[in-house]
This record gives sequence, structure tokens and C-alpha cells, in this order.
Amino acid sequence: MELRVNEPGLFIEELVFQIRPELVKRYVELEYEIMAKELAGLDGFCGWQIWVSETNPGRVTSLYFWKDHASYRNLDQEWLSGKKDEITRAFGAENMTFVRAGHETDRRYQMRSLA
Repeated sequence: MELRVNEPGLFIEELVFQIRPELVKRYVELEYEIMAKELAGLDGFCGWQIWVSETNPGRVTSLYFWKDHASYRNLDQEWLSGKKDEITRAFGAENMTFVRAGHETDRRYQMRSLA
């Protein structure tokens, strides 16, 4: 395994969903195809990880990494809303429940220097 240390100032967007457990794989595929792949071409976007809980069936946490908070805030909200709608239409609103946006609560994630 290789140690990867991100640059200080990196902003992490955390989104948590409850997905019908038997459909988690499909949800991950859709989120990648519809959202993450397209974000990859945007200025300030640094990467995406998705975590699937082993202890809470269907709990999915998406982490989107941004160069800084300003890059995240500059995201075109109309475009983003369209992408969210596209995922919902493709996956089915009845198959997913939004749990929280950790980055918009008291949980703020920003990479700091290790030195």
C-alpha cells in the first residue's frame, strides 16, 4: 500500500445515503457515471471516494475532494441539481434516502499539513 498525503487546504464534501442493500452496487455505478466522471473535468475537483458500510447494510458515504472550499462553492448549482435529478430518475427515489451532508453540519473536513 502506498501512503498518499493530500495537500493542506483540501476541502472534503461528505454525503451519506441509505440505499436498498440489494441495489448498492448499481447506485455506486450510477454515481460514478453520472456525477464523479463529470466532476473530474472541473477546475478544483481533486477526486472521489465512496464507502459502503459493512455494519449498516445499504449505508453509502460519498466523499468528494476539492482543492479548497472556494472551489466547492463555485460549483454551478443548476448543473449540480440537474445531476442529482438524473441520478434520482435513473435509480428511483424509492430506492434511496438522503441521510446527511456532513460538510454542511458541525462536521467540517479540511486537510491540514502533517508537519
